[in-house]
Amino acid sequence: MLMIHRQIFSRKSFLAEKWGSFFQRVGCWKCMKQKKQGYNKEKKGSYRKEGGQDMKGDFLRCGAAGWCLEIFWTGLHAVGRKEWKMMGQSSLWMFPIYGMAACIGPISRSLKKIPVVLRGSLYMTGIFAAEFSTGLLLKRYDMCPWDYSSYPLNYKGVIRLDYAPLWFCTGLLFEKILSHDD
Repeated sequence: MLMIHRQIFSRKSFLAEKWGSFFQRVGCWKCMKQKKQGYNKEKKGSYRKEGGQDMKGDFLRCGAAGWCLEIFWTGLHAVGRKEWKMMGQSSLWMFPIYGMAACIGPISRSLKKIPVVLRGSLYMTGIFAAEFSTGLLLKRYDMCPWDYSSYPLNYKGVIRLDYAPLWFCTGLLFEKILSHDD
C-alpha cells in the first residue's frame, strides 16, 4: 500500500491535488511522509526512525510507565496503613521526571554486552542522581512532591538509599520498555 501512495504522490498529479487532504486525514499521507524522512516499517506496524530512536515517544512511554508504577507503589503502601481503598497518588511533576528515563534507551544499546548486575547498578545510580537533582530543584521552590526526611537512610530528604533495589529493578524495567527489539 505504501508503494501505491508513493506512486500516486511522487509527482504533482490530479490525484495528489484532489485526494491529498483525504489521505492526510486518514493517515496515509503520514506514512508516505515518514518513509521519505528515513523511517523504517517495523514488523509491529509502527514507524520508527532508523537506529531505533524515537526520543519523544520514549519520553512519553517512560513518563506514563513511571506514573503507573508510582500510583501502584503508593497504593500498596496504603495497605500498610490499613487503608483498604488502596488509593495511589502521584504528582504532575513526576511525569517529566520519569520521562527522563528515556535516556536509558540509547545507553542500553551501548551496554548490551555488559552483565545485568552492572547495567542495573548503572541505571540505579542514574535514577538516584535524577531523583536527587530534581528533588533539590523542586525543594528550592517548595514544589517537591516527596519528602523522605522522616525515613531512615535518607539523604537531604530527597533520596532514600533503601530504595536502591527498587531503582535497580525499575532501571531494568525501563530498559525492557525501551528495547524495541521484541
